[in-house]
Amino acid sequence: MKYAAFAGLLFVSLLLNSEIAHSSPLLPSLFAPTLTNSSGSGYQCIYIRNFTAATTQGVTIFNKNFLIKVSYIAPASAGLYVNNYQYALAKLNSINLGVFYGINYSLKLINVSNRPYYVQYVPTIAISVCGRTTENYTELNVTTKGQSLDNFYNVSVYHGLNVSVLGLGLDAVLSSNSTSNSTEHVVIDRYIYPVSVPGYKLISAINVSAVPSDNISVHISYRYNCSIQAAEVQPFVLYNSTWIMSNGPQANAAMCSIEYSVPAKEEVTGVFEHINTTTPSAHENVTTSTIPPKKNYLIGVLVGDLVNIGIAVIVIIAAIWLVYRNRLMKEKELEKRRGRQKKLAKSK
Repeated sequence: MKYAAFAGLLFVSLLLNSEIAHSSPLLPSLFAPTLTNSSGSGYQCIYIRNFTAATTQGVTIFNKNFLIKVSYIAPASAGLYVNNYQYALAKLNSINLGVFYGINYSLKLINVSNRPYYVQYVPTIAISVCGRTTENYTELNVTTKGQSLDNFYNVSVYHGLNVSVLGLGLDAVLSSNSTSNSTEHVVIDRYIYPVSVPGYKLISAINVSAVPSDNISVHISYRYNCSIQAAEVQPFVLYNSTWIMSNGPQANAAMCSIEYSVPAKEEVTGVFEHINTTTPSAHENVTTSTIPPKKNYLIGVLVGDLVNIGIAVIVIIAAIWLVYRNRLMKEKELEKRRGRQKKLAKSK
């Protein structure tokens, strides 16, 4: 009985301790996600509820596997990794996961809530992952031997536009769930402007855009030189003159390639090689500025100037003191001579 009471008290204390309750591996096991399947003619959806942060759940829809992990939960949004692609969703928003073999896949954040687990409130989300057959689905394959692609395509009709730009070592899949039947101006070329990210060396930066970008997402597979270690390969996205690290994708060492997703709104994406231990500060997306921090630079200049000025002042004061000291010594010598002359005059 004593041991049973002690075990009960220990369990309750774990639940009462908010810090432990948020990080404890007990939560995913005690409060596992619940799955509901819904299907019909040409569609299949899986609803995941009771989904807590740091929890991973796999689902299969139309023979396509998705591994979903919740990275964080905010009051009205959440961050998720889907097959190592990173996404941030607001409540009731949906994202396009791509078109594969005639099936258009999407994910929607249905709800964000705080569920009371005993006395501990733990944030949870509810999402839906759906696959729907596309009408008149076709795929268009485009290959260019150059280092750029500039043409017009109706991605809304093709749903899957597979582009291989051999000169860039790039395969891109543009997919859309739009039914606008509009023609998009698709541009893929090398980003030629100066790029600087502390601790990283640029392998290649690429501009990918589709205008108008009606619900179009771009899945990129970039092939890098196999002499580079896969663990050192890292993709970034340029946003407001700032390179933002994407933490989800990991390079495939066997294929010497890395895959990640970006929206098609005139995005500039870059693949970098990590060259030293100085890494940007971590967050869901990690920012590293291309411009040196002016405040720190200015402080450094001011400190350097103050040091130089201080040294100069010390040298000047020392010089003045030497001149003054020499003058005092001369005046004392003159006083001694005058005293000796007076004594001689009196003795005569």
